[in-house]
Amino acid sequence: MIIIICCLCATALAIIVWKNLPEQEETAPVNTPQEETAVLSCADGTFYFGTVKEDEGPLEHTFTIQNTGNAPLIIVSCDGSCGCISADWTRQPIAPGETGTIHLYYNPQGVNGMVLKTLNVISNARNSLFQLYVKGEVKM
Repeated sequence: MIIIICCLCATALAIIVWKNLPEQEETAPVNTPQEETAVLSCADGTFYFGTVKEDEGPLEHTFTIQNTGNAPLIIVSCDGSCGCISADWTRQPIAPGETGTIHLYYNPQGVNGMVLKTLNVISNARNSLFQLYVKGEVKM
């Protein structure tokens, strides 16, 4: 019985406090500015060269990249996972919605077997490390 009376008193007190709270004015939502950032994207990030002989190189491929962000994209470097990969790339800033290129060179000399190599693209984008791939088979 005492427990029931205590619960009733606590409920009544909560109702009284709630009803006596000052009304809060509704405020308009604050429009926070969207963070400006570049975003690097590539529709096809893998160059599959099929099967080649090691003396058929160097092989070349051009990747088309796009800035899908809202700030200029600047590619800082393109580093291969080994000395057999190198690249040239668009050096000027890529405006939002615009495209640029990364021209990849792969030298299969001295390789025999399946190949999966990586080109690490470093930029000022939100996804600052973006990877492109070279894939295929080299026969001696």
